Amino acid sequence: MDQTQEAVKKLLDSGDKILVAGEPSADEATQLVMLALREILEKAGKKTFLWPDCGSGFAAKFEKIIPKPSEYRVPQKIKIKIPKNIPLDELKYEEETGFFSIIISPKTELEPSVISIEKSPHDIDAAFCFFSAQEIGSVWNKMSAPVNKPPEGKTGYFVNGEKTLAEKINEIGGVLNGQTPVPPKTASLIMASLMYETDNFQKKSGEGVFALASRLLSFGADKKAIEEILNADKKTGTAQILGRALARTASDTEIKTSWTFLTKHDFEKTGVEPTDENSLSILKKVRANIAPHTCSVLCREHEDGVRSLIFHEDKKALWGLASSLGAVIQSPYFFASGFKNFSEAEVKIRNLLREKKSDKMSA
Repeated sequence: MDQTQEAVKKLLDSGDKILVAGEPSADEATQLVMLALREILEKAGKKTFLWPDCGSGFAAKFEKIIPKPSEYRVPQKIKIKIPKNIPLDELKYEEETGFFSIIISPKTELEPSVISIEKSPHDIDAAFCFFSAQEIGSVWNKMSAPVNKPPEGKTGYFVNGEKTLAEKINEIGGVLNGQTPVPPKTASLIMASLMYETDNFQKKSGEGVFALASRLLSFGADKKAIEEILNADKKTGTAQILGRALARTASDTEIKTSWTFLTKHDFEKTGVEPTDENSLSILKKVRANIAPHTCSVLCREHEDGVRSLIFHEDKKALWGLASSLGAVIQSPYFFASGFKNFSEAEVKIRNLLREKKSDKMSA
């Protein structure tokens, strides 16, 4: 067992309540592998929470291979708080038509206004997060999952790198179960994630990827269902919106940046929802189909203005851009709003990129 596997084992041995968390705008490959990890942990006897819930569009698209939403949603916990200085004679509940009523009998006067009802967060023993450690503060602040942060040192992070996320999650399965095959449902989730992250084995595909794919098929991964989903992408609005995005992509060699612009009409015409999740998916596919660029910007019409997605390979430059635009970083990208139109967004972002380039050259 290597050092990474030892660290994962210690994390898994730290308790039974585990959170699997990701960015709300995580791509499909990440969402699929999060579901796979949740299945692996549940099979190992861990009580596992998933955040965020899968969106309705994602659930409909992958309904043939993913668990039902009720099987992985974070449960709610509601707390009713009564002031300690109010002595109680009795506390009970009664059944009424359509309701359970909690009956509070105080020994002194008690006004309903001093009773508070609130969501109570769950305590968790460990977390597996599909974003980098640098973003944990910002992500946790916007996390709506009713859970507390895990204890110090009880969080593992997964980000895109040389290995695919599918390979990393498969290694966790190995730490937990040794050579025992994962169930066909879990194998299908990992296989689908692998195929999406590698663009159907067209990139990031080495010996390890092909060996994993072969092993997943031997475990019963539903290749037919996955291929049907992939083929549907090519026939539906997903392919159409990508075509429009590529047609509206230009390259600026001076600052090594690609620029993509999509209007509300583009989304309406193709039937694709203008969400952050879809913007990220589109930009990743654009980058896979054009010459390499250090930075890529996708601007889309949003409400009465423009919302921009900015991806940058240089972490320091990304932090500087996000800070200048008052945005929160999400892995190697961030979203920024407040632009009146495409021209304003392009000019402001382009000037910032030139400033960062100039600062880097003079450093």
